[in-house]
Amino acid sequence: MGYFENKNQTVTIDNKFILIERSSATSAVKSLFAGRTMGKTIIRVASISGLYFSADMLTIMASGFNGVIDGKLSHVDDIKRMPNTVVGKPEELEQIYNAIVEVM
Repeated sequence: MGYFENKNQTVTIDNKFILIERSSATSAVKSLFAGRTMGKTIIRVASISGLYFSADMLTIMASGFNGVIDGKLSHVDDIKRMPNTVVGKPEELEQIYNAIVEVM
């Protein structure tokens, strides 16, 4: 269980749900042009089938969400835009990863 915040998003984890809130100091229009996903995503812990943790992104694979098909560099930007992917520094993502593993 935990609450994690960085410049791109806030992740809240409890025993039942994971809430990913994406916001930015910039406007929504600027975020669209930058290719960032805005809004909120709720993932039920019971629906999680796996985690994909790579350098600067953590993708939560769960029922109803797209998964990571491959780790090719050409697809990294697409993966980072998925609503079930958290982007950040490796040490931040490791804390989120560990918190999710604890509640699974």
